[in-house]
Amino acid sequence: MFSLRLKLLVTFILTLVLAVIIYYSGFKINILALIGFCFFIFVLLVDRLINIPIKKVAEGAKKIKEGDFQTRIKVQGQDEIADLADTMNQLAENFESDISNMKKMEKVRTEFLSNVTHELKTPIASIAGYLETLQDGALKDEHVNKTFIKRSLKNAKRLEALVTDLVDISRIETGEMEIQLGKVDVQPILEEVINDARQRNSKAELDIVLNTNNQKEILVNGNLDRLRQVFDNLISNAIRYTDNGNVVVSAEKREMSIEFKVSDTGMGMDSESTKRIFERFFRTDDARKIVRGGTGLGLVICKHIIEAHNSSLSVDSVKKKGSTFSFNLECY
Repeated sequence: MFSLRLKLLVTFILTLVLAVIIYYSGFKINILALIGFCFFIFVLLVDRLINIPIKKVAEGAKKIKEGDFQTRIKVQGQDEIADLADTMNQLAENFESDISNMKKMEKVRTEFLSNVTHELKTPIASIAGYLETLQDGALKDEHVNKTFIKRSLKNAKRLEALVTDLVDISRIETGEMEIQLGKVDVQPILEEVINDARQRNSKAELDIVLNTNNQKEILVNGNLDRLRQVFDNLISNAIRYTDNGNVVVSAEKREMSIEFKVSDTGMGMDSESTKRIFERFFRTDDARKIVRGGTGLGLVICKHIIEAHNSSLSVDSVKKKGSTFSFNLECY
């Protein structure tokens, strides 16, 4: 690596050598003219080796200062100026990368807020519907009154749990929180989620089936509230994109685990969509063409919850035939 000092020294020596050669070559030249000529050559060499590269660095630094982070300073060599140019280029690349990441984060944040708003609409709409019905005269019917108040309270608690879950999932993604696992019976929450899904289902040609092979208990190592959210999301997603046929929720005993599946006979997905289905806010082309609710966030939440249960959520899908989401949990 040649330093600037060494380059200046070499330039000065070469100029002196040139002066000596000219002086002893027999040319009749005035000594002052010779000195002036050699000085001129020295200045040209210094300008070529130092001034021009410094100007390039200065111009590049000015563009970077003005926000043009795609600017790259091209300086050849291995001296301090070249090192400075490389440092400025790296700085520009870092700025460009940071700005790009900030834009992506802002886009994700905006989409996240928009989609979470939609996710919260379902329980809020349910509560509003029950209250409007009571306001329209159902208060006089004691049975209906108690039923609707109970359902409203249930949806209010579900809304509160959903908000808490979204915060918790964010903490899981950043590694700030671990889901507490323990011995839980999944059978009751499967029945509860299935019954709620049947009540919400307005499609006459769609059957929602629970198949647990007559197991009285389904004991797994898990978190009951989080697993309820997983089943609710997966079943709701299956119903949303299945017009007729079946949505089947199954729990099958394996050697050391329970395999859970949520299968449907809906629109299904192609292989490319299957690869991206667990990306935040991703929707298939077919899903974008129809408006059926959903946020593009539910499956991502499910994925993180199942991973926190030391397992993984997988999907098998055939377009126009249906999809199956499955995962395994350690059993007792």
